[in-house]
Amino acid sequence: MKSKIKIEDIYKIAVFFDPRMKQLKILEESDVKLVKNKIRSQCASITNKDNESDDSTTTVQEKPIKKCRKSKETNVDFSQYYDSSSDNNNEDEVDQYVKSKVPKDKNLDVLKWWKEHRLEFPKLAILCAYYLSIPASSASSEREFSKAGQTINERRTSLKPETVDSILVLHSALQ
Repeated sequence: MKSKIKIEDIYKIAVFFDPRMKQLKILEESDVKLVKNKIRSQCASITNKDNESDDSTTTVQEKPIKKCRKSKETNVDFSQYYDSSSDNNNEDEVDQYVKSKVPKDKNLDVLKWWKEHRLEFPKLAILCAYYLSIPASSASSEREFSKAGQTINERRTSLKPETVDSILVLHSALQ
């Protein structure tokens, strides 16, 4: 069945945003890596866009800078005073999300969960809003049933199930 029905990557990624399914045990290992890598790259692009927008806002009506006299100590090292919390941790947001604990509630409201955790995972929350807004439609399955009904008609009642299956796969591959 897997070879005949292709599940698009966008749906695999959407599964990742359900906190109960974030381990992606339903997918094969290669798909799990693909999903996590795509999400990581999209998180990186969110960071780049944020940095670009910051640059454009700082150039608006800047005051001229007065030149100061140079002091003798121009190469002072202040690195010991930097806030270590702003450094990038070894774990990115995707890893932190995967390791976070989620209630095992069957009635968990995914959108409500993301609303409550949007500050904890800000980039993932943005991506979640995009991916979970994908409408789940039954139009493609209804089309397949319609094709099957057209294939199996009064003149073709003696077709083997394998033959009908092959005809439908060929028909969908041709389009």
